[in-house]
Amino acid sequence: MGQVVHLTVEKLVKRYDRIIINCSSDSMPIVNTADVYVEKSFYNIRHHNGSCFSTALTSKCSPDVCQCSSQGLWYSHSINMTQPDGFIYIECSMVFGQKEVFSGRIKVRIVEFSSPRICPEADFPLDIGYLVTFSCKVESANHHVIFQWDCLNNESADTTIEESTRQSSTITRKIHLKHDKQTCICIANVDGYLATANIQISVNKKPDLETDASMVCNDSLSINISCTISTELSTYGFDMWEHSFRGILIRSLKGKEHDTRSILTIPSCSFQDAGDYRCYGWTTVNGEIFSANKSVSLYINGPPLIVSATQSHGQNVTLSVLFCSSSEPDPIWLHLDTPIKKSTQMTQILRNTSLPIQVYNATVMCAGYITNLTTHFDMADTFVVRLKNDFGEVRKTFLVDLKKTKGVVHVVGPHEMSTIPIYHSAPSAEPVIHVYDSANSGYLEVIDNASSQSHYSERDNKESEDGSSNTTSTAHDYEYID
Repeated sequence: MGQVVHLTVEKLVKRYDRIIINCSSDSMPIVNTADVYVEKSFYNIRHHNGSCFSTALTSKCSPDVCQCSSQGLWYSHSINMTQPDGFIYIECSMVFGQKEVFSGRIKVRIVEFSSPRICPEADFPLDIGYLVTFSCKVESANHHVIFQWDCLNNESADTTIEESTRQSSTITRKIHLKHDKQTCICIANVDGYLATANIQISVNKKPDLETDASMVCNDSLSINISCTISTELSTYGFDMWEHSFRGILIRSLKGKEHDTRSILTIPSCSFQDAGDYRCYGWTTVNGEIFSANKSVSLYINGPPLIVSATQSHGQNVTLSVLFCSSSEPDPIWLHLDTPIKKSTQMTQILRNTSLPIQVYNATVMCAGYITNLTTHFDMADTFVVRLKNDFGEVRKTFLVDLKKTKGVVHVVGPHEMSTIPIYHSAPSAEPVIHVYDSANSGYLEVIDNASSQSHYSERDNKESEDGSSNTTSTAHDYEYID
């Protein structure tokens, strides 16, 4: 009666997979040896003195490579399937009794393709309520791929051939909090060979906040800035709003909460209110707090803002006004309510500058200007400068008294600094925020206080030198007028 050699091995394998070849018999072969043939490769497995040896190794078998039984009845060997797409034969033979050779032979099919991979279109963690598309991709030149999903639910999926060698399947799912830590599985069937890919879902537990990107308020009018929270959680709320400019905190404000909204009201807009308003919302999950924030930029449209005014009495009289404006200004100097024409005897100058202003508890820079009127006549009278921009105008009155001592700079006091704001109506169309740019929102720009004072002093000195050779220097005494 002949001996039987039993050979077991996977008949369908993926190229580059590692497979295990098991070879056994009911009787012990002579010299406790089994020979394994894989195409042109040969492996001899032998049991000797209680240990297992293979010609594939220079030492004893390690369990992940080869094994054999103590009685020499079965042998196993693992190999990497590097053969190309197609069919191969694997054979195992043993020698018995009268040196009779018995063997087993199996035909194995090798399929070549890349392992499937799942690619979400968005980065984790995923936002609640967001529609996310997942793609499962396989590259295979010679085989058709059938996809199957087990991902959040078993809705239908679309399978497409993107290129001659790439096939994919896509599904779209709406993300909910319950999906956190669930696993999405994609099964790729390549001519009967099943390969899987999986990915664990991570859901963002932070609330979603909605605000306007930017808002515009006309000077002296009121505005409501609102922030809406969206979450599937039952516990949520708002913290204080933060008003800042260029990352510098100016103040904290309490909004009024109405269900899922926090509303911040500014009753009368002024240049001090320009900047970014950041809303803070939060939720809790199992005692853990998750917070989010979002900001809205507020721009203020209003007439020019006078920062200071001076009059310099030297050989000539120079009247100066430093002011801020949210759009290009149009200063007009008046004498006896009549516009003064530019001449060599009545010199007018308008220059850009940056002016430091104290806004609540912060020092900021406004988009500033300086306008000068230098008169070469000895005339005591009243002069007015009308400062106008796209949103209104303001006037400053100078009372020039030549009886004052020559060579004295008069800093205009509050009783003499007469300003009359005149507002223009807002445009009928949507407001165009052309008066601001990214480097200069509203009137204001946050600065470092020490450096701004140095910059302002240097700029002011330079303007005094460039403006007129007859204006007085900073070495003169100052007289404050009440």
